[in-house]
Amino acid sequence: LTSGYGMFRACSGLTGSIPALPDSLKLGAFMFDGCSGLTGTIPALPDSLTDGSYMFNFCRSLTGTIPELPDSLTSGDNMFSYCSGLTKLPSHLPTSLTSGFYMFQNCSGLTGKTPKKPSGLTHYTNIFRDTEVTNDGSWPSDAW
Repeated sequence: LTSGYGMFRACSGLTGSIPALPDSLKLGAFMFDGCSGLTGTIPALPDSLTDGSYMFNFCRSLTGTIPELPDSLTSGDNMFSYCSGLTKLPSHLPTSLTSGFYMFQNCSGLTGKTPKKPSGLTHYTNIFRDTEVTNDGSWPSDAW
């Protein structure tokens, strides 16, 4: 499976934990978008993932730390938006990431300092909007 585009989108009745994701997954956009009944932590993301846009958007019952993001990830727009149960950011953002509009928006449980801003990340408006994370000094004000 290389594309999971929209696979379980808007499956609000889907409950339980997210199973391990296939190692071959490249396109995860909208895969679990709106699956508000999913619980537990997000499994490790495959190294092959390039597009995670809206992948876990509105998965409000997911908890814990956001897993490390793969070095291949280029787009993460709204990837974790409205996941209020998530509590910790990954330790770094991949250097390949170029777009992360609203990536962690309304993840009100996120605290701590931001990871360093990747130099190639040019689309990041409101990436930390409505979170409790503080700027490590590498982010412009429009990231909030």
